[in-house]
Amino acid sequence: MKRKIALGPWFVPAFRVLRAMHRVRGTWMDPFGRTQVRVVERELIEEYIGLVDQLAGGLNPASAALAVRLAELPDVVRGYEDVKLRNVESYHQSLAELRAQLDASAVSPA
Repeated sequence: MKRKIALGPWFVPAFRVLRAMHRVRGTWMDPFGRTQVRVVERELIEEYIGLVDQLAGGLNPASAALAVRLAELPDVVRGYEDVKLRNVESYHQSLAELRAQLDASAVSPA
């Protein structure tokens, strides 16, 4: 866009409604909370918490670098809608590979 959109005083009531609606975000009344992207985002949060708990429980000097790579992996999940969903697929592939490496390093003696 080459210039800002001009919204006159007639739009003030709409801004008030939008401001008031922030309270429904994340509740069952959230109109956008059931989209595939939002559902996946909530699942990723729970998945990440579980991952960090698992990593913290088995952390040792030999696996520290790999654990850091795993903990930083969610940074690849960026973008809007379809871009984010594609990045989630790539995240899950990388997560599986790094978890396999972590499991292999835990089994093999150092």
